[in-house]
Amino acid sequence: MKSPISAFKVAGVRFYPAYKDLNLQIGDQLKLQAEPTNPYDDKAIKVLRNDKQIGHVPKIQTHEYHPHLSNESLEVIIIGLDLAAKYPIILAQGIYEPTPETEPPASV
Repeated sequence: MKSPISAFKVAGVRFYPAYKDLNLQIGDQLKLQAEPTNPYDDKAIKVLRNDKQIGHVPKIQTHEYHPHLSNESLEVIIIGLDLAAKYPIILAQGIYEPTPETEPPASV
């Protein structure tokens, strides 16, 4: 059974105008990619749709997603949109199949 990761608001969408040409819809699959050469944050994670960057995972949440980036079962989908807002909003949610490396510790 897949486990959820915290939902997030894609950061910096307005700086990546490619989102305007992608006809984004709720339910669309997104891709996450580590960006260790980012000049502002070496732990940055790009958010992509059709190999076009549309923003980043917020810095405060990258620690939740980094352990799952190499997990092929990771799925990130759009769960909310407001592209007509002054600052466009894309909400996304990640789910993954736990592996021994990513499974949370058992409760006592």
